This record gives sequence, C-alpha cells and structure tokens, in this order.
Amino acid sequence: MLFWESIGEGVSGDFDPNDPDDRLHLRATLHFDGEPVEDGSYCTLATEETPKERLQAFAADLLNLLPAELSGFSRNAMQTWTWRTR
Repeated sequence: MLFWESIGEGVSGDFDPNDPDDRLHLRATLHFDGEPVEDGSYCTLATEETPKERLQAFAADLLNLLPAELSGFSRNAMQTWTWRTR
C-alpha cells in the first residue's frame, strides 16, 4: 500500500512560503503488512493540488513496477518512479 502525505517539502528542501515559485510536494511512503518499508519513502513531484484520481494512478504504477516479493524491493525502482509523478 502507498500513503501520500505533505510534510513541508518544497522544490528545494523545506517549503518556502515566501517564494512564489515554491510548491508543497507530496511524499509517497510504501507500506507492507502495515509497516513502512525501509528506504520506501520519497518526496515526489506530485503536489497538494494533484487530483486524488491521479495519485491513485501513480500508486498503481509504482505497485506494478515493484516485485511481488518484498525481498526484491529496490530503492532504485522507487527513486526512479518518483520522477514520473507529474
């Protein structure tokens, strides 16, 4: 399962409300059996304005990229996927 949350991350680190070009980005955290997966959390290019349906499509895309067995989880797959979330 993938959870989305906003924890104050912006374009270049912490969100800067005084910068008109900065936006709050969403963090995606992968969970397995109710627990977060080690190295399975990344800030994405999706923002708080991203429609829920699009976030669901992004989550399905990631889950399709991951192996069926968690033991085959690759930090690289998660990292590469995050740049596709626009």
